[in-house]
Amino acid sequence: PNEMVPISLRWIKWLCPLFYGMNMMASSEWKDTFDAYGECSLHTSGSLMDMLDRCPGTIVKVKALESQGVNDDDFWWPALSMSLVIILGFRLLGAVILWHKSRFVL
Repeated sequence: PNEMVPISLRWIKWLCPLFYGMNMMASSEWKDTFDAYGECSLHTSGSLMDMLDRCPGTIVKVKALESQGVNDDDFWWPALSMSLVIILGFRLLGAVILWHKSRFVL
């Protein structure tokens, strides 16, 4: 789980395009589960025990997803734009480093 990563290293995930890609994939793949969770909470009183009695599989899936950092309110536009920015930024950084090193080659 995400909570087991030391606090001093948690910031690294914001530099990794894979983090944003996995969030986009998970929010797309599990959208129907979150929709079922919303319907279940509408048909019950809202307490967790009532929801477990009415639709236990959905509750377990949603809690497992939330423990991995996948939430219903995630949408893919910020993740897609950050992935593109990071990829372009790394490519630009690589091009600058290669250009700088090539100046010293005969």
